Amino acid sequence: MIRLGYPKKSLGLPYIKEDDRFKHAFILGSTGSGKTTFLTNLISKELDAGGIIVLDPSGDLAEKVARLDFDPSRLVYVDRYHPISLNPLKTARTKAEQANELIEIISTIVATFSPGQMEFTVLMQHIMRNAIRVREFENIQEIGHFMEFPEERKKINDRFWFDFDSKINREKADSARRINARLSAFYEDENIWPFVSGSNQFDIPGIARDKKIVIFDLGSFDDHATVFIGCLITHQLKGYYLAAERGTDPLLFYCDEFHQFFTRYFDRFLNEARKYNLSINLATHSLDLMDRRLAQIVLTNCYLKVVLGCNADDAKMMSKNMSITESDLMKLCSHEAYISIGRNPTHIDCFPLPELKESKPEIE
Repeated sequence: MIRLGYPKKSLGLPYIKEDDRFKHAFILGSTGSGKTTFLTNLISKELDAGGIIVLDPSGDLAEKVARLDFDPSRLVYVDRYHPISLNPLKTARTKAEQANELIEIISTIVATFSPGQMEFTVLMQHIMRNAIRVREFENIQEIGHFMEFPEERKKINDRFWFDFDSKINREKADSARRINARLSAFYEDENIWPFVSGSNQFDIPGIARDKKIVIFDLGSFDDHATVFIGCLITHQLKGYYLAAERGTDPLLFYCDEFHQFFTRYFDRFLNEARKYNLSINLATHSLDLMDRRLAQIVLTNCYLKVVLGCNADDAKMMSKNMSITESDLMKLCSHEAYISIGRNPTHIDCFPLPELKESKPEIE
């Protein structure tokens, strides 16, 4: 049993069974509510439960988790100065899956930062899939050059590309250049390049098998880079689930401000991941930051729900999901929460921050 806090009222005990942790968790906490402290405590109680991956866009949670009491040989700390390759073209997935993953990631970035801009049109998707189908690209820069330069395309002996650059197919060539324009924003960024080049080093099966603790601290990146790198991580985690077998080694994933890295296309992933010993723990400071469909997908699929502080709109939605009045949710003080385990609500005081080492282990 995992204890989640100190009970304030006799509404049930704030405990959850270890097996139920693979039914996922949703944590909602506005700024200053104690969300990071709650997550750090939760992770501290699960250090021996399996492999651990932490995705933190701000760096505060990452820093605290790295200072918890565990064997430092388990730690892989990834930040701007200690990158690992997440090359989406060097995974074990099929070419079609790699193409679809890349299309979804770029579309997410465009929708997030340029909502008025066209994402990937049907034609652009068709071109991208056919490019990845016929050639082994080492990285997204090579895809971009293939899209930009006709002489690169002429090297390919394939019916689709044979007459691609003829005058009657001007629209296709223009679409290919638009693909490169989207990709170049990332492969021309010197901070992103180490993450998208070389052999992929994000060995998720090995993380689960060896009980590694992999922490992604994205706090020193700009917003575009943070979302792009975060999406590479979440989509490769989804790919891991699609290839996993039942009875695989336990893996626990904790993600703060998850709305930046998840889309509605993760519905099946959240619904079925528990069957493969994947515990998904998603935190945000407001449901207003995501579309209603994604919010509903998360609330439907998370067995443990925690509210540490929220605005009126969030209180209205969470009240329906947790059988707690809106006014009670709005009255929560810092480091105080309502939790719902299944359909059993409990009012708690959160544990204080666990004991931390003075500094995180030296990063090689």
